[in-house]
Amino acid sequence: MSSVDGILLLHKPEGVTSFEVLQSVKTRFRTQKVGHAGTLDRFARGLLVVVVGSYTRLVDLLQDFEKEYRGTLEFGKETDTLDPEGMIVAEGPIPTLEEINAQIPSFLGTISQTPPSYSAVHVGGERAYRMARKGVALDLPPRLVEIRSIQLENFKPPYLTLRVVCSKGTYIRSLARDLGRKCGSAAYLKELTRIRIGTFQLKDAVLPSELDRESRILAGAEVLSRLFPGRVLPASPSLGILEGKPLHPSLFKGVHFQEGPYILVSPEKGDLLACIQHKEGKLSYRFVVSRKNL
Repeated sequence: MSSVDGILLLHKPEGVTSFEVLQSVKTRFRTQKVGHAGTLDRFARGLLVVVVGSYTRLVDLLQDFEKEYRGTLEFGKETDTLDPEGMIVAEGPIPTLEEINAQIPSFLGTISQTPPSYSAVHVGGERAYRMARKGVALDLPPRLVEIRSIQLENFKPPYLTLRVVCSKGTYIRSLARDLGRKCGSAAYLKELTRIRIGTFQLKDAVLPSELDRESRILAGAEVLSRLFPGRVLPASPSLGILEGKPLHPSLFKGVHFQEGPYILVSPEKGDLLACIQHKEGKLSYRFVVSRKNL
């Protein structure tokens, strides 16, 4: 088995699933310890941040990062999947640019958004898309998401291209649906590209087909500091970290702890050791990397 640990930036092509991309990584590095920081639909393309080995423990933290997308909507039609793979279920007139601009502000900030029926949301222990494919009528509850910016890049009726910066859990397909309805029309998401997750950019990613000749695994204190600026601390395993022994802030000289997570790395190689949480003056573990991963 492989002992590779780190982060891999992949450019997922259209027409393949995120799961299929992960399978290619598992084959390339001969490991089952592979995860990602947010899936992409089959029709979509763009940045997939893949974690390998001990770095899979960072998935929950990475999924919280801000995401940026470029999407193209087609007005006049809405599909059941809200993407080009679905069946048309509604139609409407093409709105003007003035009508679109008038509605954009209502989608900025913290908003209530209903996920698509064809999504990975869990419903009674089963994925929503599996139930939708069986013909089960779903009434998914809305949830709060944050859309930090929407930039209109191009409008050639019936197509509108947007650049969106948003929080985790935001569905650009739902944004397309809701914008279409707000404009008195119908819309679905025809194309989608994820161009950024946190500080990671699509331009730095490689295609899955390029894995055999260039892996570009990112690891160590430098990349972790890029992800968690000011929150990566060197810590000797002699402190009992790998055994999960209690830690006190005084063990970290000169560190003025703020609320939230901190990443502990080995002083010599910058290997990932653990993630700790600072709250109300106390430190607790979020996870500890197994000895066999070091």
